[in-house]
Order: sequence, then structure tokens, then C-alpha cells
Amino acid sequence: MNVDWSAIAGRAPATVLNVNDHEQNRYLVSKMLRNAGFQVLEAVAGLEAVELARQHRPEVIVLDEPSTALDFSASLHLIETLRRLISAGRTLVWVTHHPGEIPPEIDRVVLLKSGCVHADGRKAEILTKSVLSGLYDVDLNVQWSGGWCDVRLSEVL
Repeated sequence: MNVDWSAIAGRAPATVLNVNDHEQNRYLVSKMLRNAGFQVLEAVAGLEAVELARQHRPEVIVLDEPSTALDFSASLHLIETLRRLISAGRTLVWVTHHPGEIPPEIDRVVLLKSGCVHADGRKAEILTKSVLSGLYDVDLNVQWSGGWCDVRLSEVL
């Protein structure tokens, strides 16, 4: 994958916090970032990432499923902390399988299916019934409240 990281950060060099609980994936993303001239910090999980972000104030945070293995309360606290980081001007690249985790402060989403871009654009235009149903190959209902997207199955068995 060819990524223009300088466009994501707005400028280079920057400090990037790479958060991924899979060692090999974390290594590969960090290597790409270092090759692009970035200073890289690494964290295994969301809570560790929060502490590193507080200490080092990276310009960009790359998160792969940051709420994995967190209980409900810890997940909510993590998302609120990430919202504060976005409001403080940090750029987040947030990988998730759960559209409901995407906070109101995030405006652009890129949806991937089978390794290809399925949709890319403004969150409210992309996280729709038709786009998400096509992404997940299941009939879904989508509702919005306060900038949050709630996705449910259209029919419950």
C-alpha cells in the first residue's frame, strides 16, 4: 500500500504514535512511517496509547481497533480521550469495524472491503444504510444522533 503520510500529517517530519496489538502489523506500519521520515512511538493497546499521547503529544495517532479487549467503561473513556485529542488538533487514523465508535469530531471516513476502497468521503454521506449494507453484505438500519452513527440489523431473527 502506498500512503502519502505527509499529506495525513499536514507536514513532515512529525511524531506519529502507532497503536496496534498485533506485533507484526505494528512493526510494518512503524517501518513505513520511519521510511517516510517520521519519528515513531509505539503502543500495544488503547490505554497505553493514551499515556504516550499525554507524555509526547504526537501530531498523528494511528489506531488499529483501539477498544479491542476493553470493557464497556474503559472503551467509553478511551473514546472520550481520543475526542479530546482530536479537539486539541491531533490527526487520527482510526481503524475500526464499528461505525458507532466514530466520534462526531471525525468528519472523513474511508471504508475498505476485501483490501479495496469501498467508499471515501464525509462521514454523514458515507455511513448510510445503502453503503454500510453493501460493505457488510447484510441489510442494516442507520440512525444518527448528535453526530454519532448507530447501526443495527434491519431484521432481528
